[in-house]
Amino acid sequence: LFLTRIAAYFFYPEKELIGMKRLETNKPLLVCANHGNAFIDAMLIMAFSKRKYHVLVRSDVFTAKWSNWLLQKWQLIPVYRLRDGIGQLDKNKEIFEKCIKIFEDNGAIIVFPEANCFLEKKLRKLHKGSARLAFQAEETASNQVLEQTQQRFDVGLIAITDVYDSQANADLSAVNTLVEQNTLNQRLEALEAITGQAHPGIAALNPEFPIVPIDPTSVSEWVSLAQSGNLAIKLAELDLAAKEQDAKAATSALYPTVDISANYNWSKSANQFSFFPSAANERSSVALSLTVPLYTGGLGSARKRQAYYTRDASAEALLKSRRDNTQATRNAYRSVETDVLAVAARAQAIVSAQSALEATQVGAEVGTRNVVDVVLSQRTLFQAQRDYANARFNYVMDTLELKQAAGGISPQDVIDLNAWLVE
Repeated sequence: LFLTRIAAYFFYPEKELIGMKRLETNKPLLVCANHGNAFIDAMLIMAFSKRKYHVLVRSDVFTAKWSNWLLQKWQLIPVYRLRDGIGQLDKNKEIFEKCIKIFEDNGAIIVFPEANCFLEKKLRKLHKGSARLAFQAEETASNQVLEQTQQRFDVGLIAITDVYDSQANADLSAVNTLVEQNTLNQRLEALEAITGQAHPGIAALNPEFPIVPIDPTSVSEWVSLAQSGNLAIKLAELDLAAKEQDAKAATSALYPTVDISANYNWSKSANQFSFFPSAANERSSVALSLTVPLYTGGLGSARKRQAYYTRDASAEALLKSRRDNTQATRNAYRSVETDVLAVAARAQAIVSAQSALEATQVGAEVGTRNVVDVVLSQRTLFQAQRDYANARFNYVMDTLELKQAAGGISPQDVIDLNAWLVE
């Protein structure tokens, strides 16, 4: 790392380090960085930070024994991808467990969510590994806190810090409410920009709104509907047809052309002083012309090549449109399927949270629980209710997005949805 710092001063004479203090913490840390300079990205982070890091890297660099030993000494951890073989993916479970153990020891991990390295100045699509690692770490930490809290309550310890924690949780809930209210106001502004009028009140979704699997129930049928009905695909198909005609026209411009024309004229003089006052004048002609484009400086050939390249680009655009639509349709269908299960699970979570709150309230009355437990149970119930509402909202939006991807969304869908809204 010392050599990396020295090299950085020569290769990167102008550097701007912002927010480095956020990395100097003794708590678990997950650094998600963009990946534009291969191995040097991780080296620069480690060189200019005082912490020790573990780095998640692709597994194919661990092939040789000597490199495996050396990279592990450098605190590098292999991650197995689908391209490494589907049988290798099971090894990631052990890798995630190792990462969780690092977090438990207040360690730091560097991960590159883009999952590939390209020298381009933009953020590419992020993969789910970093989010999965963060959620799994949060879940593990929550379970540990729950276990510790349960043990503390079981032995009858009641400290003032519990009250402070409860107050902190209440303040955090208040902040979250303000954030969600601001998000709601921004979306109302966006709705006003679309409709041209203010919407001071919002109708709620009827509790009896049916959350059922969407028909048809096969993802392949939805993909077929999307391929034949999606407007973007139809537009790309029409564009390709037009480009094919343009290419044919550009080719025809290089061929000889034959034009034939015929002319017939009949006239009769009405001059009475003429020597032939009643004579008619009749003329006819036929012309045949041949045009051969001999040489135009390569203009015709260039236009032909350009037309066919444009046609090929249009064909690739159609292929990409079909692939993107297939991906979007499958993702939307899976989202709807997940939403159906999520709504049922969230509804059961409300029942469980309500039962837990009632039990905690009874415990507080008899002295086995305190007010902190009641507050935490109430927060859990409110969070379950919020998650249930979000799950129903996601079901509605994902259903509409699926119909849009398939090209089957219509004003009637909005009218039917509006019938389920209640003031």
